[in-house]
Amino acid sequence: MRARFSARALGHVALLVVAALVAAACGTTPTAQVTPSPSPSPSPSPSPTPGPVAITASALFSVGAVGLDPDGSGSLNPGDNRITATVTQGGAPKAGVDVVFLVVSVSAGDTATPAPGTGISGSDGKVSSTVTFTDGGAAGGSYTVRVWADLTPNGVLDPGEPFASVTVRYVTVTAGVTISDPDGGGNIKEGNVGDGTKDATLTVEVAGPTGATLPVVASITDAFPASGTTANASFAACDGTDGLDAKAGAAGSTAWGSPFKADIWACNYVNNGTNDTFTVTVVWDVNGNGVADSTEPPITVTGSPVTITDSP
Repeated sequence: MRARFSARALGHVALLVVAALVAAACGTTPTAQVTPSPSPSPSPSPSPTPGPVAITASALFSVGAVGLDPDGSGSLNPGDNRITATVTQGGAPKAGVDVVFLVVSVSAGDTATPAPGTGISGSDGKVSSTVTFTDGGAAGGSYTVRVWADLTPNGVLDPGEPFASVTVRYVTVTAGVTISDPDGGGNIKEGNVGDGTKDATLTVEVAGPTGATLPVVASITDAFPASGTTANASFAACDGTDGLDAKAGAAGSTAWGSPFKADIWACNYVNNGTNDTFTVTVVWDVNGNGVADSTEPPITVTGSPVTITDSP
């Protein structure tokens, strides 16, 4: 009997335990709060894989006086060319990369030195090398520089190393103003001033390697309204304002491209029996911003200043 009773009692206890657990699950019986074990710390996110290293190249070359500083990065002598390589990784500047500069071709009869050169990219990813060109052949000339990120580094362009090439073309430039309907002395006739017909044309043309062009900006220096002996002119038809006094574009060649051309209108002058003038100037647009900056080299313009005949 004792053993049978004990079994019953145990069975009853077991039923009570089950009932308590069911009640707890239903929310009707308070239960003890269990402190969970600490959750495992999440694994750190993997660092993004940097993008591939890339390199680009650009060139700036000097014309004009010794010591000209056309881009504000330091003076260049005539014939000197600043070749700049820019190293990036994932689109951001990459510092501390060895870069090799190598002249890989040059036009017949000409020289381009030194070859090769080396440098290390700075915090902006840039590094430059100066190449001196000597024109010993036909007018104009060209050479090509290859630059590469020497990742090994061993001074050799290895498979997988990023590289770029830039070709520098030398040109000779001519610029001149021609009068559409000149008087006997090659000037604009006073009777033609202020009408709807253009009075002159500026032409800027280059000679050099096939495909070479030169960015230029043309400007008119005049007075509005005309004053003293200074006339008023415009690169657009006269409209009663000071007109269009600057025009930018690219000068090519009639042989394999298009010269830069700008029509000119003489808008007004002072009718006092004295000839009046306005001046047309052209600069090489070194930085390509479409503005004639004071540091950019001028190109001589024949036929300027332009004279308007003022007969007594």
